[in-house]
Amino acid sequence: MREKKYLKKVISKLISTHIITLGNSILVIGGTSQENDLFHSLGFRNVTLTNITQINLEYLRYQFIKQDGMRLDFPDNSYDVEFVANSLHHMSRPHLALTEMYRVARKGLILLESNDSVLIRLLCILRLVDKYEVSVEDGIKTTNYVYRWTEREIKKTIYSYDPSYSNKFLFYYALHLPVKGIRRILGIILYPFLLILQCIKQTNSLFALIMKQ
Repeated sequence: MREKKYLKKVISKLISTHIITLGNSILVIGGTSQENDLFHSLGFRNVTLTNITQINLEYLRYQFIKQDGMRLDFPDNSYDVEFVANSLHHMSRPHLALTEMYRVARKGLILLESNDSVLIRLLCILRLVDKYEVSVEDGIKTTNYVYRWTEREIKKTIYSYDPSYSNKFLFYYALHLPVKGIRRILGIILYPFLLILQCIKQTNSLFALIMKQ
């Protein structure tokens, strides 16, 4: 996961400020061995990984349950914190998945997803960023639209689902370059300029913390 170090840094900050604790129960949507390693390295004790496809269980340190993120088979408020990183855009109804996470969470949600910024839209037009990507589900290649989010869209989705609840929203923006290829080379060349754009939220990653009050 390109963003693993970033996630570890931000979640460590949430722990140090007592927003979340190592004893909280965590439900991971779209979980893989990467999230397994991330939460274990941070010292979380009660983590459940879910995914619509089976994953390698040999090295997992936590429980794994096969689940569809859009139809979670858990009662309301089952887990303290819901977590998802770059998985909502694999789903045909990402808003439904977000509200399902909200329903099952007792304290709040942690999300890292693609940011729908003006810069990313421009890069899509220039074909430097993909609108669609190829993923694999149960060994079968599929194509999904890369759904990107804004702060306002996340807030509207949550409030339309639960208008009676008062929530606290925190948003952070991060810039993550492609792993390899000409796009990475171009990103490295333009990195100082991209850091300036990061100050005005023109990044490719959006981190959101939604806390139920």
